[in-house]
Amino acid sequence: MSEDVELMFNSGSVVAVKTCFNHAIEGEVIAFDYNKRVLMIKCPASLGGSSHNNVHLINLDYVTDVQIKKDVKKDDSSSASLPHLDINKVERKTRTAIEERRRLAEAFSGGISDEGIKVFLSLTKTIGNVTWDGKNIIVMNNVEISQPYKPDNCAPHSHAASGDRRAVPSAKNAEAVNYVRQLVEKFWNDQPKENDVKADHPPSNPPSGYSQKSVPHKKQLNKNGSNSSTSSEAKS
Repeated sequence: MSEDVELMFNSGSVVAVKTCFNHAIEGEVIAFDYNKRVLMIKCPASLGGSSHNNVHLINLDYVTDVQIKKDVKKDDSSSASLPHLDINKVERKTRTAIEERRRLAEAFSGGISDEGIKVFLSLTKTIGNVTWDGKNIIVMNNVEISQPYKPDNCAPHSHAASGDRRAVPSAKNAEAVNYVRQLVEKFWNDQPKENDVKADHPPSNPPSGYSQKSVPHKKQLNKNGSNSSTSSEAKS
């Protein structure tokens, strides 16, 4: 866009933009960062119900034309309905991402084998509470996976100060060990090896207390200078 054209977009306004990739986007303004020249607009969802929206982040440096279809004055924009943002959810995701990076750094610095790190990362995609105890993987403080991190290396993790692991595990611990063993077995079955037969069914449902992590929604990078995603958090 021409630098001599000064544009301000108020929340609630409806705009139509055309990118340098000849892609047209029309929607309602959610936010506008004047200094960074980034415009956020929402459009009807390409997938999903009426309560969903596609949200686009548009870099105006890649925009060739902007038309304001409906202008909302600055005084009126404060009353515009904005999508709900769950701050607690954002903070939880941030803490989780930082913790996962910290645990991964510990694994690399601790001299863990590549196989151990891969098993660890595979488990963190399904179970949130996965940590290290030396070179052993601890899952939900109940299951311990020792080297070489195969299904047979899954055993109950002792909480007793004596460290006696010969005691017969409780039914709950046995269920947890069996579930983690299935996850580890699936990981190894999914590794590309000759004459290996992959598991044709997923692990059974996790035992009580083992909450599975939801798969994050993936954003799609369009060739139009914008990010597009469908989200239930951006509601009309």
